[in-house]
Amino acid sequence: MIQYLISVGFCLLAFLLIYLAVLRHTTFFQLNRYYLLAGIVCSFIIPTITIPTPVALEGFNFPHVMSGAGGSAIAETTETGEDNFSWVVVYFIGTGILLIRLIYMIARHVRYMAGHEMEIRDGIQVISTGQPHAFTFFNTVFLPKQELNPIIFAHEKTHVVQRHWIDLVLIELTCVVLWFNPAVYLYRRSMKLQHEFLADAATVENGVDVEEYLKCLLNQIKEHTLALGSQFHSQPIKHRIMMITKDKTPMKLKSMYVVLMPVLCVILAAFTNRYQGVPSVAPVKMDKARIAAEYGARTNPNTGENQTHTGIDFRIAEGEPVFAAANGTVVESYFDDGRGNFVVIKHDDIFTTSYSHMKNYTVKAGDVVKAGESIGFVGSTGKSTGPHLHYEVIRNGKAVDPKPYVPGL
Repeated sequence: MIQYLISVGFCLLAFLLIYLAVLRHTTFFQLNRYYLLAGIVCSFIIPTITIPTPVALEGFNFPHVMSGAGGSAIAETTETGEDNFSWVVVYFIGTGILLIRLIYMIARHVRYMAGHEMEIRDGIQVISTGQPHAFTFFNTVFLPKQELNPIIFAHEKTHVVQRHWIDLVLIELTCVVLWFNPAVYLYRRSMKLQHEFLADAATVENGVDVEEYLKCLLNQIKEHTLALGSQFHSQPIKHRIMMITKDKTPMKLKSMYVVLMPVLCVILAAFTNRYQGVPSVAPVKMDKARIAAEYGARTNPNTGENQTHTGIDFRIAEGEPVFAAANGTVVESYFDDGRGNFVVIKHDDIFTTSYSHMKNYTVKAGDVVKAGESIGFVGSTGKSTGPHLHYEVIRNGKAVDPKPYVPGL
């Protein structure tokens, strides 16, 4: 989980750096808003994507693999321990504190709304308060009592109409999840600033004189900030004035948003999980073998009990070679009363394969093997009724049907 959150953080940082370097000074405020929103969503999705690639990691520090019940191998990382546990505890304490804070802020404003009379002005919910500043919270505009300035109301109305509260809730939840990442707070600041640019632009475009608007903006400067609200007087005023008075970015530069797609592909390639060693080689010579038992429910020939068969049994003559299904590292090779002589190969952090009941094996734990390399010979050791190879494919620690990974089946 921690590794996943770190990957999310790096993705978010990449989107932020692209925004700061290329998009921040453009007047395509709505596109910038959508870009920042997409950056949050994509940052959480990208690390969960897995891209199949048949490349093995040389020198990869493979996790240990322990034998499990029923003859299946279960991946178990050696990196779990007190240090990792401590980090998880610290993370959840921080997340819990920030989540409680967020819920408290929402509850406080909801109570505040319930304690004041609401009116509908120009189709927008408005509450007059004793606060010295105007702000928007969800779909409600809060105005100081006796506040009659139509410019301020027009600005706050834009926040409601464009549903900026959705962005604010999303970024606040992101801050709760990624509280340890400094980039997330700059990301939040950038998103809030785009909201103010949008509201400023909409107000001016609706006929308000620019000079009059700037005077109103300067007269409303305050130091108070609101996490889940949009405020007319929000800082930094300098950036807002610059963007209000700036010439519009040429429309032809909108194409740069399309140019950013290759950059996204680079991020995708950098932060996705990749199958570095997909089993793709048959473990025995298929022209000399037949399937004696498939993966799935069956009656155990030794005990007569119904159970799940965790692999495929290839019936083949004793002494025939057994091959590694993909590049990898041998993590287990010894004799077991049930599985006989068996070998387990770790191919990457996704795939492991297991080969049981062999006559003997020719590799030992720690050996690096290549796809198609001989690792032993077919036999009938352990609890076996005749010469065969019991072959398993373990994906993410769980035995799956090997058939899709065996050519010709």
